[in-house]
Amino acid sequence: MRFFSLTIALAVLLPMATVFAQNRRTEAERSYQQLRQSFQRQAGADPQTTERERVRSVETWLQRNDWRELSVKDQAWLCDTLSEADQLDKKAFSVRWTGTLRTPVTGSYTFSQRAIPGAEGSFKLWINDQLVLDNATESVKEDDMAAVQKSKSSSVVALTAGTPVPFRLDYVRAPVIPQPGVMRLPGFPAAVLAWQSDVLEQQVIPAGVFFTPDVKPGLLGEYFSDTAFTKRVVLRTDPNIDFMWDVGRIATKQRGSQREIVSQSVTNITAPGFLNSLDPAEAEDFIREQLPVLFGTMSASERVAVLQAVSERPDLLQYLTFSQMAAALRWYSTLANPVDAVELFVKWSKTASPPKTQPGFVPGRREGGYLNLNVEPYFRLSRLFLGDNVDANIEMLSEHLANEDGTCNLTVAYVLTCICRMAEKQRVIADLIDAQLLGEEAERVPGDVRATWFQAEAFKYEAIYGRDFQPGAGIIPIERGLKDSQSLGMRFQMIGELVARLISLDRSDEAQSLIMSVRDQYPDEATQEQMDVWLAKGVELKEYYENLRAQAAEESNSFVSEEYTKELKRRAAVAEQRGEKRNLQRYQRSIATLEKRQEEREKTKKERQ
Repeated sequence: MRFFSLTIALAVLLPMATVFAQNRRTEAERSYQQLRQSFQRQAGADPQTTERERVRSVETWLQRNDWRELSVKDQAWLCDTLSEADQLDKKAFSVRWTGTLRTPVTGSYTFSQRAIPGAEGSFKLWINDQLVLDNATESVKEDDMAAVQKSKSSSVVALTAGTPVPFRLDYVRAPVIPQPGVMRLPGFPAAVLAWQSDVLEQQVIPAGVFFTPDVKPGLLGEYFSDTAFTKRVVLRTDPNIDFMWDVGRIATKQRGSQREIVSQSVTNITAPGFLNSLDPAEAEDFIREQLPVLFGTMSASERVAVLQAVSERPDLLQYLTFSQMAAALRWYSTLANPVDAVELFVKWSKTASPPKTQPGFVPGRREGGYLNLNVEPYFRLSRLFLGDNVDANIEMLSEHLANEDGTCNLTVAYVLTCICRMAEKQRVIADLIDAQLLGEEAERVPGDVRATWFQAEAFKYEAIYGRDFQPGAGIIPIERGLKDSQSLGMRFQMIGELVARLISLDRSDEAQSLIMSVRDQYPDEATQEQMDVWLAKGVELKEYYENLRAQAAEESNSFVSEEYTKELKRRAAVAEQRGEKRNLQRYQRSIATLEKRQEEREKTKKERQ
């Protein structure tokens, strides 16, 4: 009888609990939508005032509503909004962390600032009131066009398990002044403190071993808007020192609710089944829109944990952009096993769209166009594989240069080419590609497969040989790839590669003839539209180059005219001294005509500008 009554009670209460939970979720979502609508009404207000009001509104909303009932996407928006105010300038600031450190295991410890490609900033570390690490004078060097944060280990410190010792770390990010004539990529601030001992492998010092002066978990963080620790902006508690400010803001006030939202988001994303529950549209929105927002408020270690979960579903990696993948590799190579970074990149390369050369101005005619479009993304990725592990990384990437069907993995090939160039190992990539095109089996390889290797060879010629990346060096391999292509799809890919190079080299007429000769072979609308884009780009660049030549000729004529005018004035002065009136008048008429033409040229030049 008692069991029967309990069964009845459960049958009544469980549906009620479900309805109550649904109502609570519905109420939270309704209230959240009202909050978003109020922000839209404030859109025209003063930006600074709006930021402060938005933050206060979110804080009030969090006190009255349960944010846990919202989706990860909406939680990400709340978290990002809380970071809008109270920001530090990333170019110059300092932070001082103080408290105590309690190691869980007795041993001899060394501390280090993790080496991070592109990172800038220096450490001074005191343990038990002793300065054990100081790299303030050597934290940044010029290397491969970018700043590189050096890794330097502290002196050995003996620590006893459970015994608190005073801890202080000063971090300074000062502007880096480039060397004269040296071009470098912009860096970013980062502070990641690691340790190792005779019983612990090197790792980022985890939260849980730090305590504030009043014995609460974490470290007391003082954030300053200058590099001399004089203009304190805010005082807050940080769980540990694990910051890479390459994405997102440096929000000086990391509110408790914000930290809780971030931690819950990491838990949700890394939980089994979350990513598998997303349909393709939701997955794309999550990776491209929500994840970048969350990354901006996560610690470096939390980002790696999320990426490890994402990498379990390689189909999601296709939505990561070049810049997102570069950031991911930076986090992986710094905080995880370098082998994992290579594996992550290889997984992404197999799902990402293969490289397509885009037409643009070649270096020397207008700096940056062709180079930035087609080379810089792979150059940025390749930098992350340099350093002490470059030989091992080249070897691992070489193993993935060919896809399972024998075609070239062009994303890997392009990055590997840039690595070999910067590491001065050009012969490695050259031999790998030659083995596919010149080996004994090469002639028996299907033409479409061989065409992909010719595209890799074209990039190799453009990227390795010569002072600059030159599109013209790749034309012959692409023409050979076009000749070998068998399917219409591969032929169209090679045509696109050839057209992009011809247009970039001021050979638009040749590109137009090629396009018109094959246009009837591709009647589908999408392909026709793509060819129209090529033709329009060809007209644009042809016009630019014509204007460039006209400008050069005009400047040359102007120079000649100025020199001729000077000579006529000299002769007029001599004629005047000699009393040769007829010659003087003739020189003066010529000088007036030349000066009038020069004025007209200057007027035309200003109108063009």
